[in-house]
Amino acid sequence: MILERHHSDRFQVYASAALSDFPQTRDIAKERIRKLEILSSKKNVAKIGGSTLDYSWLKGASETYQISADIKDYIIQEVPIVTVDYPNRNLHAFPFDEVSYFDPRFGQFIYKTFIGKPTFADHNNKVFTEAKGVHFDSSLRYVPGWDVWKIYVLLGYDRSKDSALARQIEKGQRRSYSMGAWVSYFLSSLTGQLSNGSQPLKYPKGTIHKGKLSYDLCTGCEYFETSSVVGPADVTAESHQLWYF
Repeated sequence: MILERHHSDRFQVYASAALSDFPQTRDIAKERIRKLEILSSKKNVAKIGGSTLDYSWLKGASETYQISADIKDYIIQEVPIVTVDYPNRNLHAFPFDEVSYFDPRFGQFIYKTFIGKPTFADHNNKVFTEAKGVHFDSSLRYVPGWDVWKIYVLLGYDRSKDSALARQIEKGQRRSYSMGAWVSYFLSSLTGQLSNGSQPLKYPKGTIHKGKLSYDLCTGCEYFETSSVVGPADVTAESHQLWYF
């Protein structure tokens, strides 16, 4: 189960992704299927999209999540899961300064906390042994055509764990994704006031003041899952890119 004792003073936040093949322009992304290459089975290194992927930790993750230790069992997708600095339909935003912060609690950047975390279906994440797969990588990239920063995650869904879900993803019947994060504090985008504090907000979330929307800025974050979902909070949350061995 999720270790609640570690998160008693934090809040769960859910928000959906954007197009997994988020285009550099506003042109519609096309379906693409790519091959992965095992560079070294002994060192657990693969090549994907021109980059080298070290998955030497997969065996340990497989024992904890009860998923396959063989990377060849996975459907792998790249999904731009967080649009940095912009609020989602739940009115939560992840600021650039937050996601690019190197947090000593994790020994890595906040956007990298996705790596090694489980993937699920429809946020059924209460028991981590029900995981459908795992995050293989995460990156923070600028998309010039849209003038935004995005967090891209490399999701793996285990065919041997849930073959029905895997087939739906392969056939394009499930293309939407939504992430989950632990958040320590919410700050008002308009005033910087602590949104989850004891004092009422001057401008409540969802209201508009002088033409500006009030929403929550998430701070003290840790990403803990991504789910395949039917209806995302972000209408652009779809996958158009799969990798196979």
